[in-house]
Amino acid sequence: MLEGILLSECERLRQRSLANKLISLFRQFGGTELRLKLVWLCWLDLMTGNCLDDWTENLKRKSEKELEEWIINRQKQSAALTDLMDQYVLLSYRTTVDDKRT
Repeated sequence: MLEGILLSECERLRQRSLANKLISLFRQFGGTELRLKLVWLCWLDLMTGNCLDDWTENLKRKSEKELEEWIINRQKQSAALTDLMDQYVLLSYRTTVDDKRT
């Protein structure tokens, strides 16, 4: 759900290139913890005005292992954000499991 809102916000901000790169990353890492964490980190960069070069140029070239390392390094910058991201991932998986039971 958050990724859809993020993509809409990219369009509103006229960041179509960013939205296209995100769609590609979400497809590449769909259904994984990486995708969920990418959403949070992109939101952070948009809200704080950080450089978007990683999103528009660099991340598309990374392997899954390299992307994991990039995410870990970004998470080291903020323990509070890391906690929120981990809670979101856990909630997302719990919701998925609960949906399958019903």
